Amino acid sequence: MTVIEASGPASRASGHSFAWINGGEAGQPEHYHQLRAHAMAEHRLMSHQLDWPVRWGGSLEWQADPAFDVGDQVRIMQQRGAEVRSITATALKQIEPELIVPAATQLIFAERDGALDAGAATRRLFESSLQMGAKAMMPARVNGLQAHAGGYVVSTDMGPVEAELVVVAAGVGSSAIARMVGMELPQRPTPGLILVTKPTAPTLRTVVYGPGVHIHQQNDGRIVIGEKGGPPETHPHPQALAPKPGAFPDSALASVHAARVLKMAKQQVPALAEAELEHIGIGWRPLPTDGLPVVGRAHAHPGLYFAVMHSGITLAPLIGRLAATEILDGVEVDLLSHYRPERFNPL
Repeated sequence: MTVIEASGPASRASGHSFAWINGGEAGQPEHYHQLRAHAMAEHRLMSHQLDWPVRWGGSLEWQADPAFDVGDQVRIMQQRGAEVRSITATALKQIEPELIVPAATQLIFAERDGALDAGAATRRLFESSLQMGAKAMMPARVNGLQAHAGGYVVSTDMGPVEAELVVVAAGVGSSAIARMVGMELPQRPTPGLILVTKPTAPTLRTVVYGPGVHIHQQNDGRIVIGEKGGPPETHPHPQALAPKPGAFPDSALASVHAARVLKMAKQQVPALAEAELEHIGIGWRPLPTDGLPVVGRAHAHPGLYFAVMHSGITLAPLIGRLAATEILDGVEVDLLSHYRPERFNPL
């Protein structure tokens, strides 16, 4: 196996992800909820079998939008088997004492949710694959993909690679690779600002998903803060974001945006007032246009296997195992039937 990596493991979306492991939203298809439920169980299995950098504590969600009906959301999720319940601002203090919400707030408490240190997890799996005999080409960008002698030739800026089977798991870059063989994989990728603090004293037990920001603390004490909204829709932003940068063009601009997001986070968790930022990054989240993952062989190109996620961190362990089963055993797993590439490339 040869891994072709554009920059390095966890250098793009995986390393700049909020990394919330969750069962999804009430408005999503039921089959997708079932997929996510299996994936969450896979994370728990890995946390027992491996040194898996996950933190289990549940999640707390609320919104400032009065149209957001907590009771309706909880009812639908419970009907689908999720362990969720609504709680009041008073009951919140027993679960997350450092979190401040308006007195009349109703929150959704999802007891089985967690969060992953996705960068650390990715690097560990990458190093393990190398120890088991995999090879890595990096930094290497893919600039061509052609069928050849029953397989494929992948052209990179480090030279060509011949392969019997190519797994395309390139996040937002997967669409460009699909077009190299005449396939469509439409996405609407979105940038997300991610802040990471230096290690701090224990502050949060849960994943906090509030208005404007979401926050969680890792096992090493670092606190991860993500912006919920996208970039401002002002004139310079489309041009600046077109190359899908993973960082701001200069530290001054990064600091301005970080201060804006950190201010929102401190309003919800005042204990963050003393936190020092260690990292400011931009994560580009792959998102197929229908909001669902794309997984499986392409019927027109059976030597290509796609694994393009949403939601990547939640689904990764399960998709990894099921993809290996499909590839090595030549089968199709029923659980993945809704997510095939053919929905964008009908025969």
